[in-house]
Amino acid sequence: MTELKDFPKITVITATYNAEKYLEQTIKSVMGQEYPNIEYIIIDGASTDGTLDIIKKYENFITYWVSEPDKGVYDAMNKGVEKASGQWINFMNAGDNFYACDTISKVIPYLRDDLKVLCGYVNCIDTSHNWLCTEFPMNIENIHKEFRINHQAAFTKMDVAKNSPFDLHYKYASDVDFFMKIGLDTHCYKILPFPVVDFLQGGLWQQHAIHANIEILNIASSYLPRQEDIFEHSAFLELHFGLYKRLSSENEFFSILLNKFIPNIKSVNDKYKKIILYGYGLSGEICKHYLADNLIGIIDKRITKTKGLFLTPQMLQDIDYDCVLISVLGREKEIEKYLVEEYGVDKNKIISINL
Repeated sequence: MTELKDFPKITVITATYNAEKYLEQTIKSVMGQEYPNIEYIIIDGASTDGTLDIIKKYENFITYWVSEPDKGVYDAMNKGVEKASGQWINFMNAGDNFYACDTISKVIPYLRDDLKVLCGYVNCIDTSHNWLCTEFPMNIENIHKEFRINHQAAFTKMDVAKNSPFDLHYKYASDVDFFMKIGLDTHCYKILPFPVVDFLQGGLWQQHAIHANIEILNIASSYLPRQEDIFEHSAFLELHFGLYKRLSSENEFFSILLNKFIPNIKSVNDKYKKIILYGYGLSGEICKHYLADNLIGIIDKRITKTKGLFLTPQMLQDIDYDCVLISVLGREKEIEKYLVEEYGVDKNKIISINL
């Protein structure tokens, strides 16, 4: 007779916050899996709606759960990984569901010790469970030009996940950074030939699509063989061609770029004559272009050698400047705190780009 120990333990983690509308369907999706060896973990960010009532309703099925304040979805996912004891891990967050009751069972035959990640198809659905489209995982050879690994459709080897926590500096695209930094190649990444998840559209990434794609470009720029390859990246092309019309008419890229981002930079350039730029990703390069002769220095943690305009943060204490302009979108408060506490920068001299 086959015993439970003969089945690899699969850990499923659900990160949630104020998700009473969608959490129950996700829990039922995990409960409904035919596979016998599942560890189920829910990490809640101190919800104030009916989320906890739903968790308690099913807590006999849940291996571990906690409700406490966190620093966002990736912090919750990291907490889940810390508690996990399975051999492979999947993140199925509130609102998303396994495609079928035998999904995990179908994945098991494909698991191998030499693999780091397996990823299946994604069925995108709306709030009424209507099918919108099917997204297929990318070919790994294209990882520097596009990114299509949906963590809900992915199964990651546990030791890989534990050794590579999500970077909390990224609020919307830390999973992109995760999959890039673990060094995926054709030998350790496999595409599953079937759907894994019904993925609910309209989540965190899509609500902040512009910021998310800017984060992706910042991440990709650290891994690209050539910096100019950034202009062929799918995230750049989405921004450039304004594809956000399909998500929200308010998020059209050119409208924001022309009416907010660039005018804000120009107003800073008009007001200040000695400007330090913090951050040199894609948005930083745009800032540099419009700051013209008033830019006296650039600080970026990834650049450790001082050359030309590039400075170290320590040099702020010895330089005469009018302001520090933060070009890193989504992390303004964190960077402001860092500059004030670590290098004594006057808070009144720190400026953020407001979109």
